[in-house]
Amino acid sequence: MMTGDISLVRVWDDPGGGDLNAWRSQGTERVLVDGGRAVRMFVNLRRTAAGIEQDDALVPGPPPWDEHLAVGPGACSTAWCSCADVIVRRDERSVSPWPALAELRAAYPGCLVVVVSSRQRGHVVAIPGARMRLVPAGGGVCADDDVLSYASAFHAWLTSGRPIGALTTARLTVMYGRAPVRPGAEVMVEDLLGRRAGPGELERGAL
Repeated sequence: MMTGDISLVRVWDDPGGGDLNAWRSQGTERVLVDGGRAVRMFVNLRRTAAGIEQDDALVPGPPPWDEHLAVGPGACSTAWCSCADVIVRRDERSVSPWPALAELRAAYPGCLVVVVSSRQRGHVVAIPGARMRLVPAGGGVCADDDVLSYASAFHAWLTSGRPIGALTTARLTVMYGRAPVRPGAEVMVEDLLGRRAGPGELERGAL
């Protein structure tokens, strides 16, 4: 569902009301983030390639409640990354994705969600206050499209004010149009605020 490596993403509550099989029209991009304990989010994402003007008259209903600039996984322009809200970088050369993630965070401190994705070494995420790993359900790796959708969903989660701690048990599922629902990915939180999370700390959802 990528419209290019640089895109404006608009986010609405999904009209399916939480039903994965409802409202599956052509061209839709929908993500469910299920954190358990009734902390969940089901959103409809609409991407527009950078430089293409969005005609609001073609989008019925209320205005989006989140809007962000997403860069990646192929684009690496410093100019675009410096103003991005979401960066997804593919890195197949590094021994570990964590140093590359730290470098991106340091280079673009204003970016809310940073992801480094590797087919060999997995997918790692940095958001303010936490570092996480995406673990594909059923093994294997996440497709580039899916990682980009998950990154946008994380941005929506943060801007909605939902607790970071609820992501410790979260599962992400993405649906594109009428295609079969993909297995999704589970979130593994590695540390909080630069330190390892203690036993039971994340479950309290304090962050």
